[in-house]
Amino acid sequence: MLDRRPLALAALVLLGVLAPPAVPAFAQAPGPSAPAAPASPTAGGETLLFTLPPGWKVLHSVDGDSLSRGVFIPNAQDGNSWKDMVVVTMARGSDAPDIKQTYQRTVGAYEKTCQAHTAAVPQTEVKNGVGRAFWTLGCHRRKDMSFGEASFFLFLQGREGAYLVQRIWRTAPFGNEGPPITGPERDQAIALLKTVRLCDPKRGDRCPANAGAK
Repeated sequence: MLDRRPLALAALVLLGVLAPPAVPAFAQAPGPSAPAAPASPTAGGETLLFTLPPGWKVLHSVDGDSLSRGVFIPNAQDGNSWKDMVVVTMARGSDAPDIKQTYQRTVGAYEKTCQAHTAAVPQTEVKNGVGRAFWTLGCHRRKDMSFGEASFFLFLQGREGAYLVQRIWRTAPFGNEGPPITGPERDQAIALLKTVRLCDPKRGDRCPANAGAK
């Protein structure tokens, strides 16, 4: 059954439900179905932990000193015809964007690539010194192809940098009724975002043994 209200409902479900963050680098939390993710560039530094749903794989990844990115899709999909995608981006150093800059960049990207789009105002909070924000974007129809697109964004800003987890759906074009995303699909995306946390040994967090390892 299609749920035409996923963008608004997700914000309501996530606010106050996500566990307090430990407090970026990113690593896949241990799990039998979890593919490897780019490791932290600094051993022992703060690390973004997350767990993908079963049956997902790494499409490609880039691991640099100041910017790292991992792109994930289900095993049954490929880079040309994907319908579901998760993109995890880490930025470190003085040039790492804040919540406002990141939100403006994501909205700007949809403005350029979509014939029409909708954008929700970020829901923000600060806990344990870590800034967190959640927002949604909807692309009614892309300019370059006959698809719509919808995204959930979770942004975290820690001691060493900034992290963005984006869950993307490629859908049929849609209008003001919202993207054709089912309730279970929305719930799975929320469950994914619930696993996202920042772990920092310098703050006394107990991190997985391989977090931040080269």
